[in-house]
Amino acid sequence: MDKAKMICVALCAMPLPVAAQTDSVSKGVHLQEVVVAGDMVKREVDYINCIPTPKQRKHAHSGFELVRNMMLAGVSVDAGNGVITTPAGIATLYINGSKASVREITTLRPKDILRVEYYDMPTGKYANDKAVMNYIVRNYTSGGYTQVDAMQGVGYLKGDYNLISKYSLGHYNVNLWAGSSVQNPKVYSESTTDYLLDNPIRKQESSYDTDLKAVGRYVDASISRRTERTTWMLRGGIEVSTSRDDVLKGSLVYTGYTAPLVFANNVLERDKTVKPSLFLYYNRNFKGGKSFECSLNGYYARNTYKRNTLEDRAFVSDVNEDYTYLNFHTSYMLPLPKENNLTFSLIEFLKISQDEYRGSSPSLQHLRTSESLFFVDYTKRWGRKLMLVVRPGVSFLAYKLRGEQQVTHFAPRFHTMFSWSPAKQQALQLFFALGNTFPTLNTVNAAEQQIDRVLVRRGNPTMDNSTLLGPALTYTLNFKKWSALLSANYEYMSNAIANVYLRDNDS
Repeated sequence: MDKAKMICVALCAMPLPVAAQTDSVSKGVHLQEVVVAGDMVKREVDYINCIPTPKQRKHAHSGFELVRNMMLAGVSVDAGNGVITTPAGIATLYINGSKASVREITTLRPKDILRVEYYDMPTGKYANDKAVMNYIVRNYTSGGYTQVDAMQGVGYLKGDYNLISKYSLGHYNVNLWAGSSVQNPKVYSESTTDYLLDNPIRKQESSYDTDLKAVGRYVDASISRRTERTTWMLRGGIEVSTSRDDVLKGSLVYTGYTAPLVFANNVLERDKTVKPSLFLYYNRNFKGGKSFECSLNGYYARNTYKRNTLEDRAFVSDVNEDYTYLNFHTSYMLPLPKENNLTFSLIEFLKISQDEYRGSSPSLQHLRTSESLFFVDYTKRWGRKLMLVVRPGVSFLAYKLRGEQQVTHFAPRFHTMFSWSPAKQQALQLFFALGNTFPTLNTVNAAEQQIDRVLVRRGNPTMDNSTLLGPALTYTLNFKKWSALLSANYEYMSNAIANVYLRDNDS
């Protein structure tokens, strides 16, 4: 055997280590290949366990797109706005049991998502959510990655550019998000508005020379620490957005008067928002399955709205708004025998709005709203087939509008759910909820805005508290590669918040 052949034989016989690396993240635990040989969507007692297929991962670029590709019955995903809607309402987003932001879900890599838990009957720490999407992702212990993505439209100015950087060191994780987006389309539009008065008036608008542009920029950063018993996170950031929506040339026609009124359509509109935010989270697990969790979520927004409509005269709306939002949430979960549990929750919402109107009708409006909620959540299970959830609670609502007396409401809250799963692929669920809601400044203010020559917009300072009542029934069926949902619900609201149009000075 010549020398060249001897070298080839030696190389073939030697065990050579080969490492395939897709990024710089090193895994803390080496996982052997797992082959799932069952249903990819499996019904548990109070949630649906969803394991994405390789094809679903391949055609997804975010956590939202992955859930959309799973095509869960009754679940719709708006990936652009970061909203997942279920039959029970909008789902709250979590990552490994910790509340997550829309941006965190948007930047999740599908290959890092092991599975998704869809809680259509939230209990325990999720008891106060209408529905939950909990993404179970791989925990990395060292290394990280930086990713840049960009999208540029062709034909008109449209772009979206983002940078994501995630690094892990032991129990610590540091994340950074930054980005910018811009849109500047050219559109032609027509619209018709009918004012159903004693003498009906029709308003027809057409716009053939417009200038629309929206620019957004953001920076967010977070640091977190996760151990077997304790998890905490600190996240903060700032968003700045500006937009203009101008109609430079067009026509405006009012019919219903003695003779039609014809004007050139000219509208100048400018909006701007500066919004710093802060989020704090802490979770502690104790022996025996007990756990304590609390979070503080808040932001301040400085908003500017300016609109100038020119007909035979100018109608001006110029508003500066200062808006502060704080939400404090704490819960304590106590396991009971036979897989039952008891959860106590205390929630506080604080909203402060101050609007300065400097247009056709100058005024200063100020609204302070506070709502305190207390719930006790009891969950009773009978094996894997039956579950009953009873959640009584109380709400104390107080709000005060500038120049008006403070309004307070002490109201009961109640929510109950019952689930029967005759098989792992089926579930029959019954729901009943009693709640209330509170008004916002744009509905109860005493300001006046002249929108055009016909419409004047006003709030209702004497509006009463709204009570909500809603029974519902759902039946779900998951079998291999298909699923089905039958849902029926009824909603009742007293003192409903709605837009009502009346003739001026009409009672």
